[in-house]
Amino acid sequence: MKTTRRQFIQVGALSSLSLLSSQGQARRRIDSSDYSLISYKAHHFSEQKNIKPVQTEGVIPQEIKGELFRIAPGNKLKFGEELDHFFDGDAYLTKIKIAESQVEIQSSFLETEKFLREQSSQKRIYSDFGTSVPGLYRPKKDAPSINVIPYDNKLLALSDTSLPSLIDPQTFEVEDLYDFSGALPSDMTFSAHPKYDFATKKYYAMGLKKSLAKTLVLFTLDDQNNDVQILNEISLDIFPLIHDFMLTKNYIVLIVPPIEFSIWNMVFNQKSYGDSIREATDFTTQMIVCDKQTGAFVSEFKMPHFFSFHHVNAYEENSKICFDSIVAEDSRIFDYLNVWNKKSRPKSTTQTMLRHFEVDLESSEVEFDNYDGLTNIEFPSMKLDAIGTKMNYCYLIQSSRPDEPLAFNKLVKTDLRSSKSKLFEFEEHQVCGEALFVPRGPSVIEDDGYLLSLGYDRHRDESFLQIVEAQRMVHQARVWLGRRVPLGFHGCFINRN
Repeated sequence: MKTTRRQFIQVGALSSLSLLSSQGQARRRIDSSDYSLISYKAHHFSEQKNIKPVQTEGVIPQEIKGELFRIAPGNKLKFGEELDHFFDGDAYLTKIKIAESQVEIQSSFLETEKFLREQSSQKRIYSDFGTSVPGLYRPKKDAPSINVIPYDNKLLALSDTSLPSLIDPQTFEVEDLYDFSGALPSDMTFSAHPKYDFATKKYYAMGLKKSLAKTLVLFTLDDQNNDVQILNEISLDIFPLIHDFMLTKNYIVLIVPPIEFSIWNMVFNQKSYGDSIREATDFTTQMIVCDKQTGAFVSEFKMPHFFSFHHVNAYEENSKICFDSIVAEDSRIFDYLNVWNKKSRPKSTTQTMLRHFEVDLESSEVEFDNYDGLTNIEFPSMKLDAIGTKMNYCYLIQSSRPDEPLAFNKLVKTDLRSSKSKLFEFEEHQVCGEALFVPRGPSVIEDDGYLLSLGYDRHRDESFLQIVEAQRMVHQARVWLGRRVPLGFHGCFINRN
């Protein structure tokens, strides 16, 4: 049922070997991990001793030509110590090159300066996202492990909590804390979801200054000229967790959820990020709209109370901004991420839903409605050149395991006009990650292409690349990678076709 709300309501090999040392006798045993979880295995790297040849079932389409990059927090144990949070771990990059229906794979931890310093000392020096190191001063790792995007013939590896790292896509060589020749301040975060705008041929991005001022910075990146343009700086009431945002033809759309970091911790390194996240009880979800060309503030709206990591897309229709987001109605998901792999974890957590919003810029009225049957979903993707327009389809992953909600085992294609969905389901002993849409060619048909999803099979203890024909949501090919690599959260496909 659609409801109008004027008022809101709560509705490398050596590196790998040293990482594995003493893992059988983990020292951190306050609440020990449940190693039987399929999601634990799927998100933890394996020492690559017995690598098997790559094997393909089915036929890889000739139209798929390029490199798939996936990045992950790749280890849940380090130097014998358990890491607690789902986001914890060193950045692990996987590259799957596809050409002439053949596949090559390359994967390793990224040798950032902090990674190498810990490897040299053989102990944890930096707090991971949710697992602090001992002491009063706890410097943070800010591992670039959340997303990776193409930029200036290289890659930007993103952490959400600091500036990106610049990665050579061939050698995986790292340039830490890349500030675009001094264009961005060193003490700023950088969103894990920059948006490439095909109209302006620029990335739009945002970050938060790590200062008591609580300032959000909007900027563009021109990877053709390595140029950064600051559009606007916006003062906020809290220091929020804003993981994603949206673009329309004329606007930048920001959703500010009622979840915040302790600003004192951000500035003075008193705790890990995960330990300093809290619900902002005196704050309601906000929508901030800015002009896309200039960054100028346009309007602000109070929204229904919800939390969100990811948005699907936004577009303009008459006087309205319409958008779809994956939402949760309370903050329990943040608590769950801290104990996701523990034996004492909750039996359930907040269900995520796909929700459609329509916000009238003239009347300030907000309408919203949930898509039927879409719960326990995450990681939306779509045809990238349709961003900012009224698209027909999005692609999601879904978990049907109520006791293990982070073990996703279905690919979902949702028709955003009819609310109908098609599924591609994996077997009980398999899980999958985010599915990226790769167009078959320069077709005007929105769903004419393929989905690429990295998966894990517990029986074989092996990762695979699943290729699904997107129009019918049927199996096209599966490539067994001969090893286990962590699924991670996000990635990109660099199309050479």
